Amino acid sequence: MNSPVIVSFLLVRLHPLYCLILATEVLRLANRYAGRRLFEWRYTSMDGEPVEASNSTQVAVRQCFSEVDTVDYLLVTAGYDALASYSSQMKSVLQRLNRQKVVIGSIDSGAFILAEAGLLERQKVVLHPTVVSAFTESYRTANIEVQQGSLQVAERRISCAGGLSVVPMMLHLVAQHGGEALLHAVAHDMQVDPNEFSLLNAGSPEVVPKNNSLVARATLLMRTNVEEPLPLKLLAKKLGVSERNLFRKFQSDLNVTPSRYYVILRLQHAQHLMLQSRNSFTDVALASGFSSSASLSRAFKREFGLSPRHMVAHVREHGYETIVPKWQLRSPLAWQALIEE
Repeated sequence: MNSPVIVSFLLVRLHPLYCLILATEVLRLANRYAGRRLFEWRYTSMDGEPVEASNSTQVAVRQCFSEVDTVDYLLVTAGYDALASYSSQMKSVLQRLNRQKVVIGSIDSGAFILAEAGLLERQKVVLHPTVVSAFTESYRTANIEVQQGSLQVAERRISCAGGLSVVPMMLHLVAQHGGEALLHAVAHDMQVDPNEFSLLNAGSPEVVPKNNSLVARATLLMRTNVEEPLPLKLLAKKLGVSERNLFRKFQSDLNVTPSRYYVILRLQHAQHLMLQSRNSFTDVALASGFSSSASLSRAFKREFGLSPRHMVAHVREHGYETIVPKWQLRSPLAWQALIEE
């Protein structure tokens, strides 16, 4: 009987736990339908200690990263603040595995670690949409091509944008090592269409779906025009409605004005940049549509109750989930626009 395909997950603090669950469920189901241990998966961390996920769950690991050897795939799984855990030792192990011809991949923000280790030069990669800007700014000279979409596969590199896109990534491995019949058996069990999942795409920033609600279409335009915010008059014009109608819809659906919502999106973008890049505070402010670092700091403290620098320290100590805009705590409908996008 053939040896199992070994997939090692390097877990970085604040990694998205649901991505890890989805990834390993695909492999578990593949083993079930194959009737044998086709895949074996292992969790690893730099020190061999449990790793805190984005929801504060402590995930137990099997070994220290320095001990990883004889694996077929190494997938770096990271979320917010990916580089906070980066070290010269991590780089050394990654480069050793690369020399051993291991297929190395990234889930969500794991690409930051691979780029930092010099393993993405002249490569293509996909990223979670929220970190594309920070990644591009950080690695402008590294000759890395950031692709739109959910999945990127090359001979010895593989990446997915996080979220549900981890499913097509793992289904790709199933197809590679178990064939199309096994792929469809696993996809059917998970109630997904493998053809549909393979086409998941971040979408063109200029596309505004007509079948979504007005608020969802408005927030999509806001999200894709963060560095140079659109005046509300122009935003309403692009949406084919009056400013008054736009204002009333935001108030009724989210209990917040369009202007306030726009500011919050820009502040969230600034958070991502501060956690995922090494840009100066001034550069972060300008990239988030603020005229100066002082302007960003005032808006940040007004909305979140702490300064940007204190926010970064708070996230690194306690995790990201506790940093929530105050208005979201008061509005039970706030999540609807995010889902409808």
